[in-house]
Amino acid sequence: MIDTQQFATDHESKLDSSTRKRLEFTDLPEYSRFLLENKIDELAILQVNLFREIKPPLFRYFEDRSEEELISLGREGLHKLLLALTDQKQVEHIENSLRNWLNNQLPQISRNQIEAEDITMISMIRRMIFRKFVAEYTTDFQTALQIMNEIDEFTTISETISLKLLLKLQQDLYEQNQKLAKIGNWVWDLKKNIYSWSRELYRIYEIENGDINQTDLASYNHPDDDLFVRSQMDISRKNKTPHDFFYRIILPDGREKTLHAMGEVVVDSNGEAEMMFGTLQDFTGQKRIQKELEDNRFFIQKIADLTPSQIAVYNIQTGKYLFMNRAIESLLGYKMEAILEDGMNFFAGIIHPDDLTRIQAENSQAVENANKNGALKNEQVVEFSYRLLHANGNYRWFNTHGTVFERNKAGLVEKIIYVSMDVTDQLKADLMLKERDLEIREQEERYFRMINEIEDYAILRLSPEGIIENWNTGAEKIKGYKASEIIGKHFRIFYSADDQKSHLPETLIKKASEEGKAVHEGWRLRKDKSRFWGSILITALHDTAGHVVGFSKVTRDLTQMKM
Repeated sequence: MIDTQQFATDHESKLDSSTRKRLEFTDLPEYSRFLLENKIDELAILQVNLFREIKPPLFRYFEDRSEEELISLGREGLHKLLLALTDQKQVEHIENSLRNWLNNQLPQISRNQIEAEDITMISMIRRMIFRKFVAEYTTDFQTALQIMNEIDEFTTISETISLKLLLKLQQDLYEQNQKLAKIGNWVWDLKKNIYSWSRELYRIYEIENGDINQTDLASYNHPDDDLFVRSQMDISRKNKTPHDFFYRIILPDGREKTLHAMGEVVVDSNGEAEMMFGTLQDFTGQKRIQKELEDNRFFIQKIADLTPSQIAVYNIQTGKYLFMNRAIESLLGYKMEAILEDGMNFFAGIIHPDDLTRIQAENSQAVENANKNGALKNEQVVEFSYRLLHANGNYRWFNTHGTVFERNKAGLVEKIIYVSMDVTDQLKADLMLKERDLEIREQEERYFRMINEIEDYAILRLSPEGIIENWNTGAEKIKGYKASEIIGKHFRIFYSADDQKSHLPETLIKKASEEGKAVHEGWRLRKDKSRFWGSILITALHDTAGHVVGFSKVTRDLTQMKM
């Protein structure tokens, strides 16, 4: 008989095809062979020293062991890893590690002893020890750079999927708490368009346990709230920002419930939205509101601790932080408790001296603007860029996005929420790509100048949603619009009311997206509402990964031929 639990575990440990593709390395295997044959003892010693210095939470279970035993354990693990990388079996290595974790077959520890900080800190240690001997292996800059990029890719993928798995394991532990607190959580795999619900969400919606992906959840939304719900989720997904709102649902028997939705977005190593997760809380019973809010705060703290970005809520009146996740410990090496105690003074002491005055001025100006503009439906998000001193003595670049979290009764800013990410490695990569970007921009400018000179054809580019992004001279001549009048509008404006009602524009870009191109002839409208017979070719544009990033649309006026 098939063990269904084991089948599910095996399925969850498999990597998708795109991740497997990213794990195809060119230089890392030979470098790993060099380490395996010449440096494994030094690596094992260095790894133990870094564990003692950085102190991941998991290390507390090993601190009482002798130095020789720790080095031996480290050498054994490194040997397996280096051998897998040398033999180009990094995919199998990661899948086996995931499977052992899921099946609670990890050596020395239990699967529930692993915390989010362990994943991020161990990933950092692995990067450090792998980069240690690159200079001894090669003096060729391009080879060294490729090795370091492949090391980063391997550790980033391992870290990302490990965080996903940790979230899943913790969801199982949360179920009992959710039942008591009347709060449920959900996960949405954006790439596969698959939802996962906790049991409590089925209870809230009063749906029988089953495949939630086969249920039309939008049909439960209150008609007056449906558009709002869709809009909030779209904004969160596109901007990769958290969401927090209330909405109503109507059950099949006509009863109405009010739900509180909170969630966040997880991005992959390319910065693309990969997953959304969050909670739904039944706020219908007012007697349970206080207790549910307290439980919700605890749950959000746990969720926030899983993200590698620093999240903090700051009270500008007291100079103290009201909330902070533990990512600060893995990003900069400082204890969260020390920062909460010292407040903003702590950060003022570790900001690079050349950035401090500028950041203080930018922050003050942002608060002043927010107070001047008053409360808005969507508070403005302000971005800051600066350097912070790591506990190891090196400065790291950070990007911080801040917005108003709460205002006082007078409408003035009182609390601010910040989300910060370490972008040091990204800035280094951007610097290396600057010359290539300049060359591409010059090529694009030459292309657009050439397109703009063509007068017999209307040539334009559309976004994936059909929004007009550029406009040539031929388009102005044929359709009558100047570029400033039409760019930013949907191309359905050229179609008659009947064609719009039948969704012909949307059908054409859908066909182009699926088949590569779409050809059509028919009456079209100019700016002055006069008609012309247009021959249209819409072609899908793809990025290097094969995803549709927009469309080119070429129109020729064949009115005289039609007549």
